[in-house]
Amino acid sequence: MWAQVDDPVSGDIYTLLKFNLNQNFQVLNDPVTYNPCTLGTTDGTIYLKVSDVSNGGHELYSLSNNWTETGVKYNDVFSSLTIGQTLLDTTVSTEEDSVNDWTTLAVPGSVLNDACTNNSGIVSFIVSGGSTNAIAWHSRDDTVDRPYIVVTVND
Repeated sequence: MWAQVDDPVSGDIYTLLKFNLNQNFQVLNDPVTYNPCTLGTTDGTIYLKVSDVSNGGHELYSLSNNWTETGVKYNDVFSSLTIGQTLLDTTVSTEEDSVNDWTTLAVPGSVLNDACTNNSGIVSFIVSGGSTNAIAWHSRDDTVDRPYIVVTVND
């Protein structure tokens, strides 16, 4: 799930992401499916495909799960949603970034394991652009280049 909200005053842009880890996934060239919540995770990487470049960086924080893609509004982000206090990852964007490049953001295994233990495998994040010229991503509506997460599981 993916949503974007814009601050009507400052123009800052925020991207919200939600993933369900409590399902079976198939590994490339392996007929067996795996459930990250059953195996436990060591880390993860979020992949976002750039659709509009920026001259600013972006930061990744955890986010509470009480939002929907079509229902979230800017005021919800800071009034009814809980944003994690720990910065999970940050990257620097430059004007040399190209449209259709993939940006990656690292997610600690502890955040993913907590989602499996306490939230039925649902995990949400907020990407703060911190700029009115924040980077933009392809959305889940894009059948080829939608945001996704790669999870490393315990052996």
